[in-house]
Amino acid sequence: MKKTIFSVIMLAIVGVCTITTLSACSDDDDNKKDNGDGITINGVDQVEYFRQFLGVFTKNDILGSPFRMKAIDKLTPTVYSYFVEDEKEAETLFLTWIPQEAREAVVRNGNTIVYTPRDAQGAKQGTITFRAALPSETATFAVVEFKDVSKIKGIDKIKFQPESANPDNMCYDALPPLLTLEEVDAGNWFWGKVQKSDVFNHTYGTRLRYLRYSAALPKLITGKEFIEKIGDKHYTRYAFESFCFLTGYFPDRICKYFNPGDHKIIMEAEQYPWEDKMMIQIAEIYIDKINKKISIYDSNPPEGFEYIDESEQYWVCQGYVVDLKTGMSY
Repeated sequence: MKKTIFSVIMLAIVGVCTITTLSACSDDDDNKKDNGDGITINGVDQVEYFRQFLGVFTKNDILGSPFRMKAIDKLTPTVYSYFVEDEKEAETLFLTWIPQEAREAVVRNGNTIVYTPRDAQGAKQGTITFRAALPSETATFAVVEFKDVSKIKGIDKIKFQPESANPDNMCYDALPPLLTLEEVDAGNWFWGKVQKSDVFNHTYGTRLRYLRYSAALPKLITGKEFIEKIGDKHYTRYAFESFCFLTGYFPDRICKYFNPGDHKIIMEAEQYPWEDKMMIQIAEIYIDKINKKISIYDSNPPEGFEYIDESEQYWVCQGYVVDLKTGMSY
């Protein structure tokens, strides 16, 4: 069984999973309409904005590959656990998932926040509620619940929990080597030397966690080259998450770099002990050069892996997430 190895990354990206890179919004009053329940932001589908922080969704709006979350109880597969330090960090993260302009229209009642997202045309998209955990919800700081949110399927609730509640809080020996911040800046990356001018950095943090995302443009290689380079290592999703950040903040560079149409990008890979072949999990990138939009979809069912095709070409991500407190990459 595949083990989840990332539990401490907060995606600070815009426009991913399904990543539809959103055009910049003007601050003019004509670009916003307050409709009482929530606020309309021209050009922004607020549920797509929100869900980009949760993971990669399929074309049917089902959560395929979650980021930093996991369903730890098999009896409740649509309830995900998200590990944080305390309720304050949970609230900070939740508000980060809401477009800045829409935060003005949330309804607060004590420790409860009710958010009514709207699509680009102003139609309501259901409600998303953040609340403090009930006494019966043990080992939980806070909860996010979804009601009538049609574009977020396969997930009914997010429980913000302490790391101590994580049953799989472990690390792998079979990982590509971790890098120090200095090594990342020097460009001595796993897939080869990266020039400093080709690296995009973004720093994100809360009062308890401060991270830097460093990403370069992906590389196109064959499945055979991938196998030879990875060997018995576990190819984690941190590089893919860094690519998501790059996609959100630098869409022009991505659109210019890729040809229009569909592309396959590897999210995660490993060789299972009982398999002789490399197993990969891929996402599909769709590039719309005319509208400068980038969409990324999970092309597999949840936890779905497939055999790598040695003759086929895949995009591999180049990136690191560095904890600035420790100075080490994840």
